[in-house]
Amino acid sequence: MPDGDLSPDSNAPKKPNSEISDAELLFRESAAPAKQPNDLGKLPASESPEVFDLGERAETRSPSPRPPAAMMESAPSPRTSSTPPPPSESISRPGIPETERDREFRAASKSAFETTGKVDQIWSRKNEWGPSLIALACWTIALLSLLYIALVSELFNMALVLLILGGLYWLYLCYPILITLEIPVRLTPESAVKDYYAALSHHMPHYRRMWLLLSRQARLTTNYGSYEGFRDYWKGRVAELKRGAGARPSTPLLFQVDSFHAEKNLDKSEANARFVLNIFVRGRREEGPIASVPMQIDLVRGPDKMFYLCDGDFPKFGLD
Repeated sequence: MPDGDLSPDSNAPKKPNSEISDAELLFRESAAPAKQPNDLGKLPASESPEVFDLGERAETRSPSPRPPAAMMESAPSPRTSSTPPPPSESISRPGIPETERDREFRAASKSAFETTGKVDQIWSRKNEWGPSLIALACWTIALLSLLYIALVSELFNMALVLLILGGLYWLYLCYPILITLEIPVRLTPESAVKDYYAALSHHMPHYRRMWLLLSRQARLTTNYGSYEGFRDYWKGRVAELKRGAGARPSTPLLFQVDSFHAEKNLDKSEANARFVLNIFVRGRREEGPIASVPMQIDLVRGPDKMFYLCDGDFPKFGLD
């Protein structure tokens, strides 16, 4: 074939080798495995050291497995071991064993002083002298009115009689005030008990002072439930003691507190007192007591910080 006659293949322009290169590149990409995104904790340190550190922190912060429930129940709590016992439990005294008397006193204190508001009415001059002052004022007005009428009518003899009799009755009304001029300071259980029975050691016992020295518990008993019932009760008891001793009704009795001993609770607001009550007839003290009564009384401190008796009765066996 002459040189001028060229075949169509020979005359076509030659294509570059780019297609072959693309095919080889595609082959390599298909053969190489595709990289999958790994977890932060599994990345190699050579590729991303900072992400690896975060992965380590995340692994260290993962919660630890919880122990079994049985182990949690059996393990002692550090708080409960140092918690003090409740106040209702008995406080042990090292080296001093608790006696039966201590246990009885604690049990009696819990039952007797369980409620609040143990003293309904505190002692005061107004409560003690109020009725006497009212009666005294009324009688003074009445007496002055009668004297004025008698003098205006020129009944001088009658005015003199009214003055004498009215003055005597006026002194009679002043008697409860005169025998209670001393304030009953009852900062201790002993002073409270002595003041209570000292009010009986008069020709006319001051029952109102005795009533004011009682707590709410002592004012509600099977023998009385009011001041009038309390006054009648003690009038009968005193008359019974005088008859048993052969004393006249007008002779006063002396009530003396001896061998006193009291035990207080922790905050010193309650006490249990034991003493001997000796009773004498005035003027016959050398003959000895007509009755010697061992007694036990609970006391409670009131809102005025003074002690009040929780029992105002007199035992029956004291007359035997």
